Amino acid sequence: MVKHFRKNRGIAILLTAVLIINAFVVTTPNTYAGGLIIVDDDPTITVGTASGRQGETVDIPVSIENNSGIVSLNVNIGYDSTRLKLVGVTNGTVLTDPAHSGSFAVNPYRLCFDMSLSPTNNTANGVIATLQFEILQGAALGDTAIIVNYDQNEIYNVSYDNVYFDKNNGKITVLEPFPASLTGTATIGNTNPRIGDVLTASLVGGNNTGTLTYTWKSGAETLGTGINYTVLVGDLGKQITLEITSNIETGTLTSTATAAVLKKTAPSAPSVPTLASKTHNSITLTANVAYEFSMNGTTWQTSNMFSGLSPSTAYTFYQRIAETADTLPSATSPVLNETTNPAPLTPAITIGAVSGKQGETVDVFVSISNNSGIVSFNVNIAYDSTKLRLAGVTNGTVLSGPAHSGSLNTNPYRLSFDMSLDPENNTSNGVIATLQFEILTAAAPGDTAITAEYNPNEVYDIHLNNVFFEKINGKVTIQESEETEFYMSFLDEEVKIWAEEGIIPKGSTFEVIKIVPPPPEVVDKAKDQISRFAEVLAYYEIRLFDANNNPITQLSGEITVATKLPAGYEDGKGVGVYQEDETGKLIRMVSWVEGGYIFYTTNWLEIYE
Repeated sequence: MVKHFRKNRGIAILLTAVLIINAFVVTTPNTYAGGLIIVDDDPTITVGTASGRQGETVDIPVSIENNSGIVSLNVNIGYDSTRLKLVGVTNGTVLTDPAHSGSFAVNPYRLCFDMSLSPTNNTANGVIATLQFEILQGAALGDTAIIVNYDQNEIYNVSYDNVYFDKNNGKITVLEPFPASLTGTATIGNTNPRIGDVLTASLVGGNNTGTLTYTWKSGAETLGTGINYTVLVGDLGKQITLEITSNIETGTLTSTATAAVLKKTAPSAPSVPTLASKTHNSITLTANVAYEFSMNGTTWQTSNMFSGLSPSTAYTFYQRIAETADTLPSATSPVLNETTNPAPLTPAITIGAVSGKQGETVDVFVSISNNSGIVSFNVNIAYDSTKLRLAGVTNGTVLSGPAHSGSLNTNPYRLSFDMSLDPENNTSNGVIATLQFEILTAAAPGDTAITAEYNPNEVYDIHLNNVFFEKINGKVTIQESEETEFYMSFLDEEVKIWAEEGIIPKGSTFEVIKIVPPPPEVVDKAKDQISRFAEVLAYYEIRLFDANNNPITQLSGEITVATKLPAGYEDGKGVGVYQEDETGKLIRMVSWVEGGYIFYTTNWLEIYE
């Protein structure tokens, strides 16, 4: 029950008020008795609560509620100055005219609000002031009270009646301090690790008071935990870091990353390699699955055999312990010097090399040498039939039982000698056959190859063992014809023209045009003059102009013209060449087919307008 005291000069009024109030005691909540004002909802001044840690600053609000009306409020705020320090006061908006203690060091601190000049009571409720307390370092943990107190006559209303406020003390709870951040330097004992190395963790310096945890990482990947870490094969190329934490202090310390993990150090060089075997074109060293081998000390291979070597040639050889997933290769061994054996006398079939001019026939010899003994010999002779034509075959005296291809037009042409009924191997050497080749008129100058091929089981001895013959191919060198001073090709060699010296005037030029499809009037003329079944396969306009660009129709001699036969007509059967004379008549030219071209000669050319 709140009690209100008045000064003596108001007693008579008080007594009157008591009498009046007593008359209505049933219906009013306030009762006056003996100078007291009794109110059911008591005015209260409350100090707030807060919590914090050493070194922190907390706010404590001081508020009033159920304010029945005042013009002056003076209260003392007491606290334990060994645990707290008042560092600030912020006035609220409820009361006006503050006149607090001049120094925050005063304890208890006095909050004063003097509104005595106001004509009316202040009945507002709420925060009248907020106190800022610093929790001192070393302050004992737990609750420390903040006590509000005041004396009689320190809170009164506009009528100078004392107004009694209930007092609710506050407190500040001093909490356990936050753990300190872990300090020191996370260190890895070996910053240039190799596979298999054991890395050791340590914390240099710092404030740790608890148990440390060590985590080994590469980027975001966790590799392992513990004070030691063994570097694995899978860590090759990775940079490793160490993270250290404590179960007391907070935070994580991270070391500087190591260099990228390397393979184990290379072992010592092995001894000089040893020879296992050799031939005229290979050398084989003693095998070792853990080794690599080299013929120059630079290029290495796992095979201990070196092939494709030259006969009677000196070579150098080395070996080393091969690199593995976790270890570098060893140093190179001392050198082994070895020379291949001399080349054996290998049986060979040789096709001769000759030369000739267009239109000539040349003899090409086919011979064998170093014959170790055979009873069957079958070989295919291939050539370019657009440049050469096989005109004849003459057997030599070396092999018997010839059974060659039946037709000279077969390409490749098969030379066959069957001596299987002979009682012993034939070991003769020399010419087995002579081939007569005609060099075609349309053949371009230069070399054209003549090659020999045979399949397994086509050359064998009396015991039916295959005999290998090295194949030495031949050629015909086509020379420029001395009689031909002029040769040109047109339309990507679709049309070719030859002429002897003096027939084509100097400074003149040919123009060759292919008209596709052939003009309708030409097609009609062919059906009228040749046959209603005639088909124009191709139509060319061939012009010759002198140095002044005048057309030349009559020549001093014959030129040879060749045009490529269309697909399906390469044999020339039923195909003819026609020129149109000045009257429009189609004149059939004397022609022949050779190498996919149809040839004809003429000493005149048409005029095209």
